[in-house]
Parts: sequence; C-alpha cells; structure tokens
Amino acid sequence: MPLDQMQSETRSMSFGDHLEELRSRVFKAIAVLFPLAIVLFFLAPYIREALCQPLFDALRANGQPAQVQSIAPAETLMVEFKLSIIGAIIIGAPWILYQIWKFIGPGLYSHEKRFVHFLVPASIVLTTCGVALFYFVLLPFTLIFLVAWGAPVPKVMDGSIANEIASGPTMPVLAENPLHPQPGQIWVRMPDQVLCIAVPNDLVAQPLTSKIVKGTEDAVKSAVDAVLHAGDAPTPVVEDAAAEPTRAKMRILEIALGQAGGVQPNFRLEDYIDFALLLLAGVVIAFQMPLAILLLGWIGLVTVPLLRSKRRIALFVMALVAAIVTPPDATSMFIMLVPLYLLYELGIVLLIYLPASRIREGSLFTFSFSKKHASGTDNARQSPSQTESSSQDDQSSRSASTEQSEPGDRDAGRTDEDGDRGIKR
Repeated sequence: MPLDQMQSETRSMSFGDHLEELRSRVFKAIAVLFPLAIVLFFLAPYIREALCQPLFDALRANGQPAQVQSIAPAETLMVEFKLSIIGAIIIGAPWILYQIWKFIGPGLYSHEKRFVHFLVPASIVLTTCGVALFYFVLLPFTLIFLVAWGAPVPKVMDGSIANEIASGPTMPVLAENPLHPQPGQIWVRMPDQVLCIAVPNDLVAQPLTSKIVKGTEDAVKSAVDAVLHAGDAPTPVVEDAAAEPTRAKMRILEIALGQAGGVQPNFRLEDYIDFALLLLAGVVIAFQMPLAILLLGWIGLVTVPLLRSKRRIALFVMALVAAIVTPPDATSMFIMLVPLYLLYELGIVLLIYLPASRIREGSLFTFSFSKKHASGTDNARQSPSQTESSSQDDQSSRSASTEQSEPGDRDAGRTDEDGDRGIKR
C-alpha cells in the first residue's frame, strides 16, 4: 500500500466531522468577504469611474457627450453595492481557494496535490491576461462600434475667414476652465463638449452631504481654536485696517452638447455596468480553455493528434462563439477570435510538454533529457502495482545477496582477526 494512502486512511474522519469541518471552512471564507465589501463600498465610485472611462472615450470619439444616466433613485447606490460585492469576491478569491484547499487537501494523495499546485497558479495568470485584454482592447473597440451604430452624423460647415467679423454673439472655446471665472461668464469646453456657465457658489443649492461635512468641519475648527486660544488676551478690533480682497467661490454649471437627429446614445448606468461585467465574465471563462484542454488530455478524452486534426472544426466553433459574444462587426469578432485560437494552440503545447506523468512525478521544472532521466520517466510511467512489485523484487534480491555474502564475510573477518592477533604476538 502506498505511503500516502496509508496516511490518508489513518487520518480518516467520520461524516459528522466532515460536516463540522465544512461548516468551519465556509464560515471562515465568508467572514473575510464582509469587511472587504465594506471597505470596497467606499472605493466603489472610483471602480465605477474606471469601468465607465472606456464608454466616455467611445462617446467622445463619436462626437457625443460623455455621460450616463441614472434613472431610478437608488440606481447609483445599488450599482456601487454590486461592485463592492463582486470586488470583495475577486480580491478574496485566494482566501476562499485556500479554505477549499484546506478542506479537500487532506483527502488527496501527494501526486494529486501536484496537479492542484499547477492548475491554480496557471488559472490566476490566465485570468489576469483575460482581464487586461478585456479592459484595454476588447471593451474599447466594442463600445466604439456600439456607440457609432446609429449615431447622428456630425454636420461640418466652412468657418469664417480670418479677420472676418462674426455676425452675432460668440462664446470662447477653451480646452480648460478659466482659473478665475467671473459670475455669468459662459464658454464651451472641448473636447469634453460641454457648455459651461460660472455662477456664485452661494446661490446654488448645496447637497445635504456637503452641508453636513462643512458644518462638522466648522464645528471642529471652532472647538480647536477655542482650546488653543483659551488663555490668550482678546485681540483688539482695528476698524481702520484695510480689508483684504477676497474672491467669491464660483460654481461651474455644465450642459452636455450633442448633435441633433439620429439615435442619441444615452446609456443607463446599471445596464452598462451589467453589460461590462457579463462581457468580462465571458472573457475570463474563455481564457481557461488551455487548462480545460489539459485536463481532458490528462483524463484521456483527447489526444494531441486529435486536437491537431480538428483545428478547422475548432476554428469554426470559436468563430461562432466570437460572433455571439462580440457585436456584429468584423473588427470586434477578429479581436476575440485571435486570442481564442492562440489559447487553443497553447492548450496543445501544454499537453505536449506537461503530460500527466510529469506532473505526477513532480518534475515540472526539470528539463534534462539524458538517458538517466528518460529511464526514470519510463519507470515512473508504470502503474503503481508494477512499481510496488519491482520494489519488492529488488528488496528480495538484496536480502538474498546479503545472506549469501554473510558466511564469506564472517570467514574473512575471522582470518583478519587471526592475522591481527599474530602480528600483535
């Protein structure tokens, strides 16, 4: 009986112990997600802005105002709550996998644990590559096509000649807001494509959160000043002192500008976030194809010659998947199809250089192809019963040779002792 099997049997647990262990691991895995979700809830606005940035870039590229709509009263809050939960699951995935491993690890043999030690890091690397491809390549190109589909065509006209006096009022077109705008000043900021109006901040209704924060800051500041200057003499008021000029706080109101006519791409926040997350999940699952091919090869359901001979069929299936997942344009489909086919070829390469016997031996990073290594590989590919029987034969032959050599060794030892005694005499 193999040593790892004997150890697994000696550590056997009852059904009730297994349930208790499972309950403990599940509780430990979930207990970490709640603090992470609470922390990420305060960072959810930044995550939402990062996800919306490719959409804003696509809108600006098509001459549309960069904005999304929030129709329901609690829509923004629910979107940020959803992002905090999903972010907590993603960040806490290593801890969850560790708890799963602590539950199933004691029931696995040592050679079975080697497979898990290879698959989990490989899955993390492929997932990271998939997320990078999704955010920097696939999502921007997809959104550019979707926004441009049905959008109104911009109207381009000949402008006035230099030094020609324009008839009618004009507004300055600026790349940034002025440093010190005047009340009532109006300008157009490009390329954001918004109409800006400067108004005094005191005349604009302040949000409730701003009022609470400002009131708290004023109360804390006045309390600190009262404690620090409690023993100071009151400062006399000088009426003749010239008052320092102060600038009034200005609020910039913005109105998004767009081209009239056609289909206006006014996206809803919740719909866009769901679309982006669904596309991200599809890309992450697709990037696990090499590991799926490797597992099927280890089980014996597929072989390298079979995968090579079915390349055309696999390419056709991947083209269908890319056409379903991506928008109906050739560019997005090609962007999705090329990584899928490369992942298919990567699965074949992994199956060639990482057979199940090599993972079972633990010689993943051994690249020596000497005769000794080859013979050791051939012996390792034998079944456990053959290996065990061969080890028993070796032990029996060693014991027989030892028994045969014992009398001669004893006689030789006696002659040596007699010789030593004669020399001493």
